[in-house]
Amino acid sequence: MNSIGNTYHQYSIILYLGPGKVTELDPPNLLGFDWDETWHVTFRLKSLGDAKTDFTLIHSGWPEGKKNRFGIAYSVVREIMNEGWEKTVLVRLTKYIDG
Repeated sequence: MNSIGNTYHQYSIILYLGPGKVTELDPPNLLGFDWDETWHVTFRLKSLGDAKTDFTLIHSGWPEGKKNRFGIAYSVVREIMNEGWEKTVLVRLTKYIDG
């Protein structure tokens, strides 16, 4: 993985909306990156012992009362993204981890 501040393109394939920049990196505990126009995404991992890990995903950067480059209100996009994180990404991640 590239160091903090470098443009990191690999996740653009996964997230579909373009490249971003890694802003936080503390392997294997934390990965944070700026994504698209205003978003910041953080993945935090914390060992709970007994082969269990707490996973926290924070997706921030939702300007109130503004629209994105496609003319869609960020409040609408946020609901769409929440559904995508919950019903697609987290479901697939769980299936992958559970084997």
